[in-house]
Amino acid sequence: MQYSIKDIFSPKLFSTLRTYNRAQFGQDALAGIIVGIVAIPLAIAFGISSGVGPTEGLVIAIEVGLVLAMVLFLMRTNEQTHIRTLHDEIDPNEDTESNLNLEHLTIPEGVEVYEIDGPYFFGIANRFDEIMLHVSGKEYPIRIIRMRKVPFVDSTAMHNLSMLIQRSHKEGITIILSGVNDHVHKQLLIGGIEQQMDPHNICANIHFALRRAEDILEKENHKS
Repeated sequence: MQYSIKDIFSPKLFSTLRTYNRAQFGQDALAGIIVGIVAIPLAIAFGISSGVGPTEGLVIAIEVGLVLAMVLFLMRTNEQTHIRTLHDEIDPNEDTESNLNLEHLTIPEGVEVYEIDGPYFFGIANRFDEIMLHVSGKEYPIRIIRMRKVPFVDSTAMHNLSMLIQRSHKEGITIILSGVNDHVHKQLLIGGIEQQMDPHNICANIHFALRRAEDILEKENHKS
């Protein structure tokens, strides 16, 4: 399943309004009134009891609500993003609605595939960096980072990815990016990531990425 920026940030209100009716509006209006009756006096009371005044109490209540909403959003996104490590084969029929029953893709020896499922930012970027630090470069000289389900990356992920590429280059490890969508590709270009890599190592899909890995291994075998 592919994600887009619209899927991640599209407010729930937009999809809900399509089937919204008067009964639901009445229930929501009543809930809003009840919350207002409870929350507004409570915020004013906290402001007065703290000695800052009712206005400041309302402002603080709103700010705390916004911060909590942001924290919950980050936690939810972090929980829904997963990192998988693949060594032997890849099932191309996974997460597709077609019934083509395509053959499994074999991962060449010396190649390891990491799949990031969800937004690549904040805690996920640090978690992925920790995983990569514990992998032996001698055992897996080529690492494919599959990003087909990554809708966007943030500055933390860009920095960690840049450091990973530099560290891998020093250790003789090749990094290949697979399934990078147009938006993420643009971010990589702006962030200078593409300039740190061979352009051929940024592949449209896993098929091209595995083929690229095989070509690199073949060249290395001829050298030795």
